[in-house]
Amino acid sequence: MYRMNLGHVLGRWRWGAVAFAAAIGVIFGLSWFYRDRTHEKTYRIGFEHSPPAQEVAPDGRPQGVIIDTIREAARRRNIRLEWRHAPKGPDAALRSGEVDLWPLMADLPQRRRFAYITEPYLRLTSWLVAREAEAVEPGRTKGRRVAVASYAFVARLAGSLLPDAKILPMSDQQSAMQALCRGETDVAFVVDGVGDNVLQQRAGVCRGLSLRVKPLDRGTVLFGLGAPKDDRASGQVADAIREELGRMSADGSFATISLNWSMLAPGQGKSLFTLVEYRNLITLLRFSLGVLLFLIAGLFWQGRRLRAAKIDADRANRAKSVFLAGMTHELRTPLNAILGFSQLMSRDPSLAPEHQANLGIINRSGEHLLRMINTVLDLAKVESGRGTLREAPFDIRRTLDELRDLFMLRAQEKNLALRIETTPDVPPCILGDEDKVRQILINLLGNAVKFTSRGEVVLRVSRAPAGGCALAAEVSDTGPGLTSQEIASLFEPFTQTEASQTGQYGTGLGLALSRQFARLMGGDLTAASRGAGCGAIFTLTMPLREAEPVQQVPPHGKALALEPGQPVWRLLVAEDHAESRLLLTTLLSRLGFAVREATDGASAVELWREWRPHLIWMDLQMPVLDGRAAARQIKEDPGGAETTIVAVTANAFDEERHAILQVCDEFLLKPYQESEIVNILETRLKARFIRQPVAAAADPAPVAREFAALPDSIREELRRAIAQTDAMRIAELAGQLEDALPLAAAALQRAARAFDYEAVRRAIDGVSSP
Repeated sequence: MYRMNLGHVLGRWRWGAVAFAAAIGVIFGLSWFYRDRTHEKTYRIGFEHSPPAQEVAPDGRPQGVIIDTIREAARRRNIRLEWRHAPKGPDAALRSGEVDLWPLMADLPQRRRFAYITEPYLRLTSWLVAREAEAVEPGRTKGRRVAVASYAFVARLAGSLLPDAKILPMSDQQSAMQALCRGETDVAFVVDGVGDNVLQQRAGVCRGLSLRVKPLDRGTVLFGLGAPKDDRASGQVADAIREELGRMSADGSFATISLNWSMLAPGQGKSLFTLVEYRNLITLLRFSLGVLLFLIAGLFWQGRRLRAAKIDADRANRAKSVFLAGMTHELRTPLNAILGFSQLMSRDPSLAPEHQANLGIINRSGEHLLRMINTVLDLAKVESGRGTLREAPFDIRRTLDELRDLFMLRAQEKNLALRIETTPDVPPCILGDEDKVRQILINLLGNAVKFTSRGEVVLRVSRAPAGGCALAAEVSDTGPGLTSQEIASLFEPFTQTEASQTGQYGTGLGLALSRQFARLMGGDLTAASRGAGCGAIFTLTMPLREAEPVQQVPPHGKALALEPGQPVWRLLVAEDHAESRLLLTTLLSRLGFAVREATDGASAVELWREWRPHLIWMDLQMPVLDGRAAARQIKEDPGGAETTIVAVTANAFDEERHAILQVCDEFLLKPYQESEIVNILETRLKARFIRQPVAAAADPAPVAREFAALPDSIREELRRAIAQTDAMRIAELAGQLEDALPLAAAALQRAARAFDYEAVRRAIDGVSSP
């Protein structure tokens, strides 16, 4: 009985063990079937160009604060990600199955129908920024111009929040702010975490202006990770990454990554995101901030006056820079059309001679105005601390000869002897900024002739000291001289000597700016008196660097047309100014190029993609998309690097030129000459042109005979024009002589064009050229 019971029990245990093993097998089988496969798959995660959260780097890879954060969270969870650029945005990418995840997706009700969105980990607020004088309020932007960065998410958000506004796309948020401060738009729409941060990131023209920042209703959006709604595995991965983001926030990793991006240098397009879990960062920095505030408070009162003075100086310099840039553009752009069309019209053989003469007067007057603009701009740049040097080899003796011709007539009118001397140890060719040297010497010689009533004016150029490494140009006169008090304040702006005040000469800026020029070149300008009634001596010193003699380039005739047998060159003119666009298009078409036009940067990009021109003339200031942004887009597209882009601008600042050449291949300053256009086409496209033959030098004997035959009335009119330095009148008189005395008329036209009054005087007096 005992054995039977024991066997029965063992039999029952045996079947129980089998049932238990079967149950364990079923459990393990189900676990294997429903196991977490998230670590066995590579998940496609999309991104778009929407700085600063996510953007496309120049090499095509993803970058940004959110990219780095998601990448670190996935690494910690051992989740493999494959980043894919999806420029159409999250909705299209998730619906089409192009990607499995989206890193930064706004939690909007309409998206819940096709997407799964995790708990939020990021919050952004939309702000309206307006000038203090503008009464722009949220909800009252109907019909107003609103500048919006053309980032994908920002543009979509602006369109949904401001449906009745006139959206003006900008390349980035900084450009939107600058457009607002320049008055080109009423409001700027910006997206950021903290409203104060919007104001802290102002730059350039925005500084010094009173702005108001107000949040938009419904403008605060929460963001989580997105996945297709019917993809359970992708949703689990999104939740896993979101969970890891919470841990990263707790241990400070999240804040560290965000801080690294927020502390980048200004101008890199990054801003600080306000994270939902940013409390740890504040706690971590609070003690350090307290210590810094204590130290700053100790120094605040000592540096208060200096800081206020520096702010005023910076504001003044910024105002000057904005004014100069604006005035340069406003003056050069219409002057470009005036000079360009006058040159084009002068080539019309059907034009009457008197009209040709009038066009010549317009062109020469425009060129004279351009030289004056360049001089005033140069002086203003130095005075505002933005002066630069343009050094090149030049013939110092040729420059001195030109100065002699310029002042000889004025000296002779006052019965003064004008002598210009050069010692033998001065090299014929030196390296320096010829324009600034010329401007200083013109100022010194002009003052010397102006204030000297008898005796002589002498310009002596030598090494200083003899045989040394400095060049000295000494201007002496026999005028009234200078007192010690006048010498002490002579180079201060708006300071005049007693003689200049008595004669009401000038504004007192010339000598101050001349000294600034001299010091900019590494030299100096000093003054000394030779005694009361004995005159003064001004000495310019500058570094002496010898250079190889400049090779004289043989003259080229005007380009008439393209040589046969060349490709059909396609050229695109991108210019919003109608007159400038017509001028350049007409010039290029006459030469034989295939030309198309674009009126803004966005149109230029689309036309490039459609037509693929060989070269683009890109104006930098255009609506919709400026020239720099358009050039950057073209260069980043496949094949864009092969297209030559020439930046066309009226901004003459050298620092701007350097920044422009980082994006474009060439730089063309308005107003431009036809020869500059042709040179770029020859250099960049290797285009060959049929040119007009260069006329041989005229025989001087027939010209002299014609001048001898000048009517007395014309001769007297010319003398009066010389005394009044009236080049336009000389050109008009030359036009009256074209039929009877063509050689004399041509000589007068050349002299008037160069403002060479001494040459005119020698010609009408029958004096041969020296």
